[in-house]
Amino acid sequence: HPVRTAADVAALRTDRAADLAYVAKAIEKVAAHFRNRLGIIGFCGAPYTLASYMIEGGGSRNYIETKKLMYGNSIAWSSLLDKLVAVLTEYCLQQVQAGADVIQIFDSWVGSLSLSDYRAYAFEASKRLVRAVQAMGVPVIYFGVETAGLLDQMGQTGADVIGLDWRQPLDEGWRAVGHAHAVQGNLDPITLFAPLDVLEQRVGEILRAANGRPTCWLTRQAFDSLLSSASNTALQANWTQPRSITPRTPPLESPSIACMATATPNAVLPARLCPAWT
Repeated sequence: HPVRTAADVAALRTDRAADLAYVAKAIEKVAAHFRNRLGIIGFCGAPYTLASYMIEGGGSRNYIETKKLMYGNSIAWSSLLDKLVAVLTEYCLQQVQAGADVIQIFDSWVGSLSLSDYRAYAFEASKRLVRAVQAMGVPVIYFGVETAGLLDQMGQTGADVIGLDWRQPLDEGWRAVGHAHAVQGNLDPITLFAPLDVLEQRVGEILRAANGRPTCWLTRQAFDSLLSSASNTALQANWTQPRSITPRTPPLESPSIACMATATPNAVLPARLCPAWT
């Protein structure tokens, strides 16, 4: 039943986050298995994106029902986001207590908003969630899709890392976010189905766009492992650690290169999140 009226919003409960504890239990098992050998990324949806799912009843091309409530009933809209932030905060705490080293907040549909609408209707809720998770003692990655016009404002949430999608060159996106933030991305995941020479060409473009800043890249072994799994769309790899690094760009012909993500030492993320450094 989609949530589309003030009465629907008022009926929503915020006292059942414990029903999501199966995610934390899974994290506990993974953390116990890998111990400190690998970093664990917890996740949640962002308030705007979850609200749009709840209102539309699924994905949407235009988010008409979402924007009708957003524009037409600001009290109900604010109440809905407040309830989502409350539940998401508890949900993320469960994951952190279970062993998650970082939380990634996915704002998959935030690109449906103009900058003005993002500022007016989504930014504050996302910022509150980011700060609440950081208060748990872990860094936050904030990722959206089709967000080229929103990146500066997304950075103002205070998230440690801003995820960039593949539609914008990495160097342009990073300038928009600001180099005080780390950035995650930004290889098109469908490139994984391309021939190896095309894949390595795209990785090389990203490395060059990083312009000598510290970078992290997945080894071929890790890449092959991802390809053999069902979750290869998760190949938006990983981050930084607070130590001195001498940047270098690996040769493009290196068989070890598969994918990378760029970072800045100003962002403090656990070293085990990244399997290889340049």
